[in-house]
Amino acid sequence: MSEFSETIAEWKENGCIKFVKWCTCNDDYVCDFCRERAGKEFLLSEIENLIPAHEGCRCWISPIVDEDLFEKQIDQILNGMSEIDIKKVERFGKEFFLKNTKPL
Repeated sequence: MSEFSETIAEWKENGCIKFVKWCTCNDDYVCDFCRERAGKEFLLSEIENLIPAHEGCRCWISPIVDEDLFEKQIDQILNGMSEIDIKKVERFGKEFFLKNTKPL
């Protein structure tokens, strides 16, 4: 199990993230193997076995949010919300509300 396993599991559960981008420190210490992967997109379902690439790897992954799935999830949440929850979304924003609630 990698240090990324918990985050990847959360992204899978969220359902709005299907791809991730490979990121490096982009300095002289990045190995050739990781430098080749820098900026490339990978399926979320495949990345767990790829990162970290080696011992001492400093790379990380960034989620790529599927905007259509994200909007659909927001609509589902908003349709099942109370008047109080809707006011919270209006006050704090959708991102804050989604970050602090579980997806359907």
